[in-house]
Amino acid sequence: MKKKTIIFLAFILSACTLPFAPASSVSSPVALATVTPSFTPAPTLTLTPSPTWTPTPDTRVITAPAENFKLLLSDLPSGYDIRFVRACGGQEDPQCRLASDRIEGPHLNYEVMQDQGAEKGGNYINDTLRVEGWYIYYHNGPGYYYNPRMIMSNVIRFATVEGARKYMASYSDKNVGRYAEVYDYLTIGEVARAYVRWVRETKYVLYEFSYRNFVHRIWIIGTEKNITRELVHDLAFKGFTKLQSAELNSPSSFISPPTFTPQPDLGERVIAAEPLAFVLSPDTMPSGTNYHLADRESSSPYRNAEIIQQYQNGVGEEFIRATGRVDGWSVHYKRGANDMLIPEDLYDDVVMFQSAQGAQTYMESYADYFLNATWNEGTPPSKIGDATRLFIKSKGVYVSYLLQFSYRNYVHSLTAYGLRAEVDPAFVDMVAATLLRDLQSAELVSPAP
Repeated sequence: MKKKTIIFLAFILSACTLPFAPASSVSSPVALATVTPSFTPAPTLTLTPSPTWTPTPDTRVITAPAENFKLLLSDLPSGYDIRFVRACGGQEDPQCRLASDRIEGPHLNYEVMQDQGAEKGGNYINDTLRVEGWYIYYHNGPGYYYNPRMIMSNVIRFATVEGARKYMASYSDKNVGRYAEVYDYLTIGEVARAYVRWVRETKYVLYEFSYRNFVHRIWIIGTEKNITRELVHDLAFKGFTKLQSAELNSPSSFISPPTFTPQPDLGERVIAAEPLAFVLSPDTMPSGTNYHLADRESSSPYRNAEIIQQYQNGVGEEFIRATGRVDGWSVHYKRGANDMLIPEDLYDDVVMFQSAQGAQTYMESYADYFLNATWNEGTPPSKIGDATRLFIKSKGVYVSYLLQFSYRNYVHSLTAYGLRAEVDPAFVDMVAATLLRDLQSAELVSPAP
């Protein structure tokens, strides 16, 4: 054992005394070659998404009057009537007699403005394009104590689908007074809102829903026991069913701006007929509008002598000399149909000049000469006749829309006045196009030397 230990120690000592090799004798490391990869990665594939199909919104509207969609007696539980005596419980009460005049009838835009004030009502009509409405009150008869005391159906027609939606979004809660909105009723139609009010033991419920361009308001007065959600939903669904089955039409009853077709060039020939033959008349306007003369003096000639008297200090004489004005005629019509969004007033001044050059001079230099600074010139939606100019004046919720056009030696100045919602440029253009056709069909003669 001792011998093995001595041999191991001798081996260790001999290893420690071995000489180190000089640095020059150590081989240098061989540099590794740089390998360039031959693989080229494929380009990233970018997928082009398929186009998303967007359906065209259905903007068709119901053009039938609001009265057609009111709730009928047959839609209500047994026991209701619209007779005045039941509304007053058989009592001779002055307040009941006053209410008897409001059992059923139209609710037109001018009444809205009377009820809400000209500015508030006018803004509401302009913003929503409200056309007309209808209301009817049903009163519970004696002995039917399980029925609500009263049910009112109020149907409102707007010109567009967007108008009804705007009413529901922005005006539904503006006319409910102290009612509180509740959210525990079903949505019938496209949009629905419900409001409740309590006065001691009496409960008032107002449920409104929209469908296309209509809003139906159902107002019920009773108690907690007899105004059930089932009753409200049933009445609303019956009103909704009436609207859903109605015929749909284009959202506007007026045509697009007319396209003027130039007539064959017949030189300097002029229209010889007097202005009265071409002035605006009820036959010129769309059927059903029922326009009528504002009063006995609303249709009269407009002579050169009146021009000179009205514009003194030589202004009138200069205008007549520069344009060759011959004669004119003026009319003023009032709207007869209050259930249409058409201008409240229509004015027409038709003027005859000696030549087409005179009419052109008027359009270029005098169309706005006699207008005050409250008028602003706009861009006509379409060209009518040889030349067309448009001027607009606004005051509060009302607007005046003056469209002037010339044809040969004639000029028409057609003015529409009313709420902004009532003065539709397409309507004015359509009337102007009819006046133009009358001029185009007139006999032409050579101008006087």
